[in-house]
Amino acid sequence: VLFRSTRLAPKRPTMEAIIDSYCQHIGWELSGLRNDTNERKYVLPRQRIMHFLELRKEYLHISLAQIGNYFERDHSTVLHAKKVVNNQMQTDKKFKKQYIDMEQHLLNIFGIK
Repeated sequence: VLFRSTRLAPKRPTMEAIIDSYCQHIGWELSGLRNDTNERKYVLPRQRIMHFLELRKEYLHISLAQIGNYFERDHSTVLHAKKVVNNQMQTDKKFKKQYIDMEQHLLNIFGIK
């Protein structure tokens, strides 16, 4: 008799679980990221998490449209967020360190490589 491994592959985190952990990490309510205002204090944190999710969309099996829809935006907003975050990381060392800290926190929590 051959034994077949019943070991399950690690479960992929959901987009919602990642966003929830991000909100806890930055001390915000989810409603702050999903609101319809374009005030800078809301836009930058939303752009950071959109960027994080966009970079891992294949791993998470999500699309740009799904990311945008979650935040009541469209896919082009997600692409713009990626561009803004990339540009800011190139010019602002403090922002880059904060982003990397957030990224490491989420990667460690969810075991994402």
